[in-house]
Amino acid sequence: MRHLDASIVFRIKEVYYVAISAKPFGITDVNDGSFVTVLERTTSNIASGWLERSIKGHLQSDDVLRREFLEHIVVTGTTDPRCDWEIETNIVSQTWGTKSVRSAAEVEPIVAGPYLVSAGLPWQILRLFHDSQKAFLVALYPSNEDGGAYRSIPVMKSESDISSVAIPSRLAVRKPTLEPLGNFRVAVKDAFDIKGIRTSLGCRAYSELYPPPHATAPAIQCLIDRGARLTGKTKMSMFLSREEPAEAVDVESAWNPRGDGYQGPGGSSSGSAAAVAAYDWLDIGIGTDTNGSIRRPAQCNGCFALRISHDIFPSEGMFTIFKQFDVPGILASDFSKLKTFAQGWYGDNPKLLSKRRSRFYQVIFLTDDHKPAQGSMQAKILAEVIQQLGEFIGNDVRSVSLAALWKSSPPEEAQGETLHEYLDEVGACTFLYENYHTLSNFRDDYLGKFHRDPFVSQFVQWRWNIGKVYTRAQFNEGLRKLEVFRQWFLDCVMQGVPETILVISGEAVRPNYRNDLPSGNYVQPAWHPWWISPILQGPEVVIPIGHVPYQSTISNSVEHLPATLSLLCEKYGDMGLLEFAEQFLNATSHPFVLASGNRMWNSNDNIESLR
Repeated sequence: MRHLDASIVFRIKEVYYVAISAKPFGITDVNDGSFVTVLERTTSNIASGWLERSIKGHLQSDDVLRREFLEHIVVTGTTDPRCDWEIETNIVSQTWGTKSVRSAAEVEPIVAGPYLVSAGLPWQILRLFHDSQKAFLVALYPSNEDGGAYRSIPVMKSESDISSVAIPSRLAVRKPTLEPLGNFRVAVKDAFDIKGIRTSLGCRAYSELYPPPHATAPAIQCLIDRGARLTGKTKMSMFLSREEPAEAVDVESAWNPRGDGYQGPGGSSSGSAAAVAAYDWLDIGIGTDTNGSIRRPAQCNGCFALRISHDIFPSEGMFTIFKQFDVPGILASDFSKLKTFAQGWYGDNPKLLSKRRSRFYQVIFLTDDHKPAQGSMQAKILAEVIQQLGEFIGNDVRSVSLAALWKSSPPEEAQGETLHEYLDEVGACTFLYENYHTLSNFRDDYLGKFHRDPFVSQFVQWRWNIGKVYTRAQFNEGLRKLEVFRQWFLDCVMQGVPETILVISGEAVRPNYRNDLPSGNYVQPAWHPWWISPILQGPEVVIPIGHVPYQSTISNSVEHLPATLSLLCEKYGDMGLLEFAEQFLNATSHPFVLASGNRMWNSNDNIESLR
């Protein structure tokens, strides 16, 4: 047992724990080095045997609690006079070796869960889980000294030199009415400010330039206020770029658990995606999305995802490079958890309540760009799911090529230009222009303090070199064209029907090894499928639909990569879209919970696994 910066690290058998200082409560007569577990009474009537049943349930559901921590038990709440603690103590003593059971005398609530007693004071116990995928930048816990601030937990190294993440007990939750998100362990992308924790944005120069923020981003503070347990900040590619592992110089990219374990994790929000795909002890990953930063990592790492409607949450304290597009997003390996978490995060938002559709009347499959090669396994999986969608809604799914529809029914503003001609430079003159100018203060501040330019990756510099050549007038003209495209899309593609589900395929599935350099950089065009939900400012749900086999050059055997599709709808239709996806998954017996590790599920037949 050793002390590290107001924490105590210890090991029981092969499992490591860290204990952090907690508010004192009545355990002054308990010897140092003893363990105490606080249990919250959840019923007004504590009948005989209640304690034994509660402990059995908690030991099964909580991956932090263990029998050694049941040495002493404190029960919170007013004691039922019919409960005889002596009898209860005798029962649990025989089973778990408990020495004492008592009621809490404190008026102030005590956080439930296991504690270590040291110097006569309680220290809350968290379990250290190895971050084998190197997805986390820092592990976190709330600071007791500075209201609202967080502290980093000293890095705990295992024998293989892998840092660990400290996870609180599942018992450490107040009443659901007070903490509706109290059961969720959450990892947060390093693009969000958290009070007391330095923000790096995947860039060493940025991290050394700016001090830790004095406030937490409002979107994340909302999670904290609703009880979510922040476990740490996850890695991201530099300044939200689509960096591949071989290009990541300042911060090593997270390791994608799927396939042979050497596939790229997908760029910007990849730390959060890799974490939820790899770790059963983590419930939710929070990321951000501009034009694919949630959706691409969701496909690469094989997990569910939600890109949230625009302006649901304030953007303060969230790094943005294109405010017209940037939104938070959610990643999870359990769809039910994703939906419940989203609902708890949104709360009773009136914007969402007004667009909560109970029924959708048409489903449109957008066939441009992402459509996989004909005859491929991915194409077969996708065709099966599209057919199932049609059967589910009781209507044919309408296939639409945006380029062809634009050609036959162009907006007046197009003046004879094709879709690709009209939007030709819009990706560069809007997204990359804003990308360059958003970071002008950083470049100036760094030069002023260190008298040299900051180092950034080649890919970031390449983006800046393009963005800086455009003018403000060209930027505004690009935004005007995006608005023309948006209105045309609503009128001609969705045909004025707000109760519409849009479907797009994920990227073509192929190996993308960590050690491979990209064949070249390209400007993502404004007609790209990942621009549609940002342009519409609406939500997008990513659903894994199958595995695509490939011959790995790493393992020299056949491995499997995830295939996905996305469902989109109108702005603020988030909850209706999630409910539609949930009903569809139920109707097709699609897996709601994805396995961690190299495959999302174990079926050898992709098509059958979707039925």
